[in-house]
Amino acid sequence: NAAVAGHKDVADVTTNCKSPGGKSACAQAKKSSPLPELERTVTSTPSGIASKGTATPAASSFSPGQPGNSVTRQAFPKPDHARFKYVEEFPYRPTDHFTGLPELNTRFPQENDPLRVSAKFIAFSCAGVGGQVGVIRRDSPGRVPATLARIVHGADVFSMEFDPFDAAVLATAGADCNLQLWRIPDTPLSNESYFELEEHIHVVADRVHQVRFHPCVKGVIAVLASDAGHQAIYVYHGIALLYIIGKCEDGIHSFAWSPSGEQIALTTKKGKQVQVYDAHTQELLGKGPSMNSIRPCRIAWLGNSHVCLAGFGLGSQRKLAVYDTKDLSRPMAKAAIDIGPGVLVPIVDSDCNMIYLDDRGSRLTHAFEIVDGKLIELPKFESTQPSLGMAALPKVYANVAKCELLRALRLCSHSVESVGFRVPRKRPEYFQDDIFPDTIDCATPSVDTAAWISGAAATPRLVQLCPQGMTRLSDAPPEIVHRRVFATKEAEQVDNTNAAIDAMLSRVDGSDDDESGAHTNDSGNHKLEHDDVWFQDGRIINPTSLYGLRSPDSRLNAQGLIVAPGLVDVQLNGAFGYDFSFNKSDIATCLDVVSRGVLLQGCTSFCPTTVSSRPETYHSVLPHLGRRPGSLRNGAESLGAHVEGPFMNPKKKGAHELSCLRTAANGLADFDKCYGLENLRNYVTYMTVAPEVDGVLDAIPQLISQCRIGISQGHSVATNETARQALKSGAKMITHLFNAMTDFHHRDPGIVGLLSASSVGEDLKLDANGVAVSEHPPVEATAVFYGLICDGIHVHPSAVKIAYNSHPAGAVLVTDAMGAMGLPDGHYKLGNMPVVVGPKTDIKDSPRAAVIRGTDTLAGSIATLIECVRNFRAFTQCSIVEAVEAATLHPAQMLGIEHKKGTLNYGADADIIFLSDDLHVQNIFVRGELATPDTVGVSN
Repeated sequence: NAAVAGHKDVADVTTNCKSPGGKSACAQAKKSSPLPELERTVTSTPSGIASKGTATPAASSFSPGQPGNSVTRQAFPKPDHARFKYVEEFPYRPTDHFTGLPELNTRFPQENDPLRVSAKFIAFSCAGVGGQVGVIRRDSPGRVPATLARIVHGADVFSMEFDPFDAAVLATAGADCNLQLWRIPDTPLSNESYFELEEHIHVVADRVHQVRFHPCVKGVIAVLASDAGHQAIYVYHGIALLYIIGKCEDGIHSFAWSPSGEQIALTTKKGKQVQVYDAHTQELLGKGPSMNSIRPCRIAWLGNSHVCLAGFGLGSQRKLAVYDTKDLSRPMAKAAIDIGPGVLVPIVDSDCNMIYLDDRGSRLTHAFEIVDGKLIELPKFESTQPSLGMAALPKVYANVAKCELLRALRLCSHSVESVGFRVPRKRPEYFQDDIFPDTIDCATPSVDTAAWISGAAATPRLVQLCPQGMTRLSDAPPEIVHRRVFATKEAEQVDNTNAAIDAMLSRVDGSDDDESGAHTNDSGNHKLEHDDVWFQDGRIINPTSLYGLRSPDSRLNAQGLIVAPGLVDVQLNGAFGYDFSFNKSDIATCLDVVSRGVLLQGCTSFCPTTVSSRPETYHSVLPHLGRRPGSLRNGAESLGAHVEGPFMNPKKKGAHELSCLRTAANGLADFDKCYGLENLRNYVTYMTVAPEVDGVLDAIPQLISQCRIGISQGHSVATNETARQALKSGAKMITHLFNAMTDFHHRDPGIVGLLSASSVGEDLKLDANGVAVSEHPPVEATAVFYGLICDGIHVHPSAVKIAYNSHPAGAVLVTDAMGAMGLPDGHYKLGNMPVVVGPKTDIKDSPRAAVIRGTDTLAGSIATLIECVRNFRAFTQCSIVEAVEAATLHPAQMLGIEHKKGTLNYGADADIIFLSDDLHVQNIFVRGELATPDTVGVSN
């Protein structure tokens, strides 16, 4: 039973593509006769169950739990599974956001926090002389007045923090080594508001980096500062320096107080250590290895006995690690996240054992839960704008009545967005005391300042979260399960369905010799599974929260077809007579026609690709090729442009126009002159460059960090060493492997040699004594992805098989299709280059090919992506699942969007295709809607 859903409906598709390892593959459904009309059973939503998109934001009248001096946490059984794997980000209404912010300070250290929030106010770093900090009231959302209230520190501000026990006091630390405490007036704010300077502390050091208030003691503040070649943490009470802790010459990335304030943890730069100190005696309690990189590493406490680190490993691999402070010799748990340039800033929820990671410069927020000493990755959350910083409110401000685990504010380029993270619960009308234990009272000091300075311990006070009038789940009456009684005829249908499934599963178990593989389990975690796919509001959902409460609104029998994620093409130059580089005057129509056409071929998302062009072309077309959601009206989703060239080697220009090629001798300025940096930031997803071209290699880290785009290597004669340097800098994709690059050679394999970077081991060479030694550090198993054009012309089947066998997890099928795809033989254009389409004369029994007129130079392909999938399986003899993943999961992983594309995991977009056993597309769904020639506006 497959299913289609309308807006806010719940739909069920029999056959899930989720493999045991968490990767979505494909699933096999029940066999039956031709596709029937949809059976539609509309069921009203039971009281207390909110459909996604209909939940109500927390009311301003919500009051947190009552404080108490002797409140203790309730004891709940230790979970042996992830309790929050269905957590989702809840975007508050636009009226709850703060919009129209002035220009922000882009020089604010990325590893620090440009956004801070208290119970009353929001502060953020603004552009302008003198170190300006904008301040707005938290209870006044909407458009920020032009007369913004600002604190002027007097020098560039590097760090700021609100006093946890006085919501109107903000501390700022600047380049002048001054720490200033400002009192914000409790009145409507404007540029005429007066900010009283309550305290002025001059730190005797060369530079101040971070400032942190003591979490349990009023008036104690710690400052990370540099002085005379070393860094240390200076702890003050008022203007009096109490002591200096953690002095080292290695440099310090970041530090944090423990929740009780009894310990301070820090991470060092050159020494790459995590260290924990006693806050009373300044004694070093323990140390151990931290991240294997000198790049920023943020630390946070998870309770009073564990710390978490978010930072970088080798090759820009971003990682998360959790340590038990009793044993810092190695992480208790760790997770490799991805390869990226942005700093990850942890936001910890100790009550739920959860860690949120704010991905600076990205639209993503990562989430992890610690279960039985292991890090379990939760769904990623994607916002509409890149995050410049995120600040969480104390737990007492979360709307627990709506099962909100965390409420936070996200700083974007021109706004501050209110966001919440909620988890669906079966009986939300009750207070969920199993996930909301008593929490720390962050607003009340737990010990007198003088007593703490004298050595008294600080024990955080706890408060209850249960809102007045709500019954605790533990006190709720037993749940009454209502079972549906079916008529005899319906029961017989159900029995027949179950019998059909049993028969099919029996046939699967006994089909070891079936060559098609459609009914057999594939090796490892990649296999066809027999299950249901449910989707609602255009996304795949977990139906377990609806069991016993709601039936699907509609069901669709998949008739034994394979249900798979929609195909993803990351290199598509054009189709159906249109070209993204040539049709400058009608680029909007070009995008519409191509998007709708490829959707009907089973490609539900793609990167519109431009060939090497002149700057005026990029400035004209790129604003039209940015991200655009898929729908029946739009067609396939545009994932943002892929700009292929013009920073490529003339010796491997392929079908690109020689006069358009450029170098980057002036670094990022040349990329700005060519594309416009704003165009890159807003409309481009990734770029193909030749790393050996003058200035390109040095510019790769800047392109990734400042423009937030991916980098691919191609059209290049780079040596293997240069290619590896580019990979280490973040260029993790190879554009159409084997084509337009140096041929593989056993002494210098060039870019093709990057396939060995997939090896878990190290590349070896012989030293002077003939002993094998490591030449390159090991690289993560999916460090590099490579595009393959499997049209039977661009790459010989044997070469495809060699590449796949070398690195199966990195194979990304692309069409590299040009404007003649979907059209008959004839004369066409690729950019400004004339192209002839027809049989290739130098290959016997050749399929149709596109070549530059008068040459034998290939000019892209005219194959569809599903044809490439069929060819790939035939060339490599891989399984159906592995072939499909090369055009779904792998390209999504390459772009970092596997949380929503390329899988059938919960939370992914409901872009789904039905495939026959021989991999022909039978049905297509975009965002849960059935796409047919009649429903997709191909001719509009």
